[in-house]
Amino acid sequence: MTLIGKAFVFGVLTIGLAFPLGAQIMRPLVSRPLPDPKPHVPEDEACLPWALDQIRGATVSVLRLQVPDQARSDFEKGCQDFRKKRFADAEEHVRHAIDSYSNYVAAWVILGQVLAAQQQNDKAHEACSRANVTDPTYLPPYVCLAELDAHSGKWSEILDVTKAALLKNPFCDVYTYFYRAMAYLNLNQLSEAEKSARQAEEIDIEHREAGIHFLLAEIYESKGDLAAAVGEIQQFLKVNQDKQQMIEAKQYLAKLENQRPDN
Repeated sequence: MTLIGKAFVFGVLTIGLAFPLGAQIMRPLVSRPLPDPKPHVPEDEACLPWALDQIRGATVSVLRLQVPDQARSDFEKGCQDFRKKRFADAEEHVRHAIDSYSNYVAAWVILGQVLAAQQQNDKAHEACSRANVTDPTYLPPYVCLAELDAHSGKWSEILDVTKAALLKNPFCDVYTYFYRAMAYLNLNQLSEAEKSARQAEEIDIEHREAGIHFLLAEIYESKGDLAAAVGEIQQFLKVNQDKQQMIEAKQYLAKLENQRPDN
């Protein structure tokens, strides 16, 4: 498995999960305006550990407009606990929200994240799968499933779930293409890996998602293009702000530079 398959993954809060490098980077919680008369729906989305303006297909279904007030109140309590890493309390509140409204897809996704934080990956996968089955037009469950599959090294499964997401929304989101690129890299399909990573980069028009550059560096290293790999790590260092990841990226850069024939 590559370094990107060992260290960090998109989208998850910093909860100690051993996920690949993009994960804790791609997480600005900036909600995009949604055509929704109920202001609480975007607040539900703000609890999710992904940048919603990057998930361009996150439209509002009828199911999401029918969430009862009590369910939403429990969800918000669970969300607060989740952010504070009080995972047992978060699980209790989110399960209460689901008990009040079983079609609460955002709650199912958060439950998946809470269970993953407690190392209950099978149950986390079941929760995100339930959200996906309940509302197939809702993109966060696809991201949740891809993230969990990346943690487990299930690269073919990532291609399946991201393909399903693309069928629902051909424009899709940066996360879908990132995980496809990661899967293709680990399956040694390097041309497809580069293509998907570049598609993620094109969507990231504000250049906020440093993990794309780290992933591209690994792709280019695997292709033997060390100059391009060095360039991507240098770009990563320009935009990343996590100190620990900066240290690891500098170590990786030194390794790449030592491999170059001109050294």
